[in-house]
Order: sequence, then C-alpha cells, then structure tokens
Amino acid sequence: MADYVVTVEATSNTSANTQDEFIEITGAASTGFFLKRIRVSCATPGIDAVITATVVKLSSNGASGTTGTINKVRPTAPAATSAAKVKNGTAAFTLGSVSATLDQIDVNTRAIWEWVPAEERDFYDSGSAGILALLIKCSMASVVIDATFEFEE
Repeated sequence: MADYVVTVEATSNTSANTQDEFIEITGAASTGFFLKRIRVSCATPGIDAVITATVVKLSSNGASGTTGTINKVRPTAPAATSAAKVKNGTAAFTLGSVSATLDQIDVNTRAIWEWVPAEERDFYDSGSAGILALLIKCSMASVVIDATFEFEE
C-alpha cells in the first residue's frame, strides 16, 4: 500500500457560515482508500473566527471543484488510482450528496486542527469506489484556509 497527499489553499465562502467542499477524494472502481491524516489551518493572519471542519462520506460527487494534485509520499510508489477534486481559489465548490458525517470540529482560526489515527485500525475507509470529502465553513467571509488529506491505497 502507498500513501498520498492532497493539499489546497482556498478562500472560504464570500458569505459567512456557508459551507464549501475543500477536498474530495474518489476511489477507483472496485477499490477504495483509507484516510489517514487531516489538517486544517487558517492562512489569513490575525483574526478570531471559527472554522467548522466536517469529514463526510458522499454518495455523489460535488460540482464545480477543480482537479486536485495527488502527490506521492514515497517517490517510488505507483501512481494513485483515486481521483481528487479541490476548491479553486474563491470559487464555490458545491456539496455532493452526503451519506454519512464521520467527524466534525469547530476550531479557532488561530489554531491548527489535525486528525491522525489513534491506532492502526482507527482510520476512515472510503469503501469500494467511495467518496470522502472535507467540508469547511467559517464564521467570517473570505478567509484563506489550508487543508490537507493524507490517504493510503
């Protein structure tokens, strides 16, 4: 199995408290992936706002995202079979159909939120050809947010 990383730096919605997808990973047909690490931080300096990060399983892809770059953690690993979509700058990335909410946290924009498995079996599994996504809303409009998904195929 190989590890991959998808990152994005994008601006929260132009309306406060409006949710956008930031990262979406779709497993290839007949295969899946394990989400192993999530990081969310604010790149806009000196503000006190609340970011709500929600990890979801989708039954259909979101619309209007742009193709994300999947980077190998090990250079000798094979190319990823999953596909990634990310929020494109300030453009809205509309939400797909949520089938399950896996995690949700509120964090101050001066903090960094990172989720890592507590043990080897503690991960989010996409299931065969499944879709996992990171949704973000911010209590202030137009805040620059960095997000990372690390996953294993």
